[in-house]
Amino acid sequence: MIKVFLITSYVTIIETVVAMFALLATNIPMSELLKNSLYVLICSIISKTVEFLGLFVFYKKPVNLAWLNDSNPYQSKYKQILIIISTVLIFFVYVNIFLSGQPQKAYLFNLFSFIIYLVLMVAMFSAFREGSKLELLQYANEMQKDSVRQLIDFNEMVAKERHEYKNHLNTIFGLCTLNKPDSTERIKHYINNFANNSSTKNISTDSGNDFVDAIINVKYNSAFRRGIELRADFEEPLSSAGIAEDMAVTVISNIIDNAFDAMNNVDSENKFVHLQTYIKKDRYFISISNNGPMIPEADRNKIFNAGYSTKDNPSKTRGFGLSIVQNELTRCNGDIKINSTEELTEFLISCTAKGQQPAV
Repeated sequence: MIKVFLITSYVTIIETVVAMFALLATNIPMSELLKNSLYVLICSIISKTVEFLGLFVFYKKPVNLAWLNDSNPYQSKYKQILIIISTVLIFFVYVNIFLSGQPQKAYLFNLFSFIIYLVLMVAMFSAFREGSKLELLQYANEMQKDSVRQLIDFNEMVAKERHEYKNHLNTIFGLCTLNKPDSTERIKHYINNFANNSSTKNISTDSGNDFVDAIINVKYNSAFRRGIELRADFEEPLSSAGIAEDMAVTVISNIIDNAFDAMNNVDSENKFVHLQTYIKKDRYFISISNNGPMIPEADRNKIFNAGYSTKDNPSKTRGFGLSIVQNELTRCNGDIKINSTEELTEFLISCTAKGQQPAV
C-alpha cells in the first residue's frame, strides 16, 4: 500500500504541476481547457515525458529505500500485483479525464475497460492459486529430499561405525591372542575407554516404522551433540496410524528439528524433547514436547504459514517445515495443535487410527 501510494502521489504531483503551468500559460479556466482535446493531448505528452524521465533518473541513481523491502518473498507477489492493478486503474482514470467532454466515447471506454479489468483480476487470482499450489508442491518435494538425505547420512554413519567397531573388535581379538598375564585387565580398560569416548550414541526404538527408527537415531545423535535429551516412547506403533511411512518421517522429523532450533539459545542443563504416541477413541496421537521457550499466542497460527519464521531468515529458506507438516496431515484427515506454556511446549499431532472410522 505504501508503494502504491508513492506511485500515485508521484503521478498526481506531476500531472498537477503540468496543469498549473498550462493554466498560467494560457490563462484559460480548467473547465475550458478540458474541453480542448489538443491542449489535453499536449499536457498529457508533457506530463508522461516528465514522469518517464523521473523514473529513468530514479533507476540510474536509486535512492536507498531498504525500509520498503519485502520481508517475505512469498507475500511480495501480492504486493507486485496490487501495484499492477492500481497502475491499470490509474490509467483508466486518466483516460476518463481525457474523454470527459465526450460522454458517448467515455461510456464505451468504461464498458470495455471494466470487462478487461475484470478478466485481468480473475486471471491474476487464478494464477495466484495455481502458483501457491506449485510452491507447496516444490517445498514438499524439498522436504522429501531432505528426509532422503538424512536417511543416506544415517546409512553412512552406520557404515562408518561398523568399520570402527570392526577395527576395535580386531584389536580386542589381538589382545586376547597375546596370552599375557594382564590381558584381561587391558581388554577391560580398552573397552571402557572406547565406550566412554565414542562420539555417536544409539537409541533403541521400535516405532513400527523402520524409516522413523532410522531417523530417530540420527536425531538422537544430533540432540546428544546439542546437549538435548531425546526420549521416544512409542506406546502405540506407527503401523496403527493412518498415515504413510514417508509422511510419518516428514512430520516427526520436521517437528523434532523445530524443537531443536527453539532450544538453541536456551541456557539449561536439562533440555529435552519427548516423543510419545497413544490412541484415544478413534484417533492416533503423536505428542512431541520440549522445555524450550513458550510460543506467543500471536505466533501459534502464523507459524503454519509458508515462509513465516520467528528466527532470523536472511536467506528466506526457513519457515516451510510446519506448513508442509500441516498440509501433509490435512491430506490424511489429520491435524496439529500447539499447547505452549513457560514450562512446556507441545505439538500434538492426530490422525485416524487404522481400522477406525473418522469421527463425525
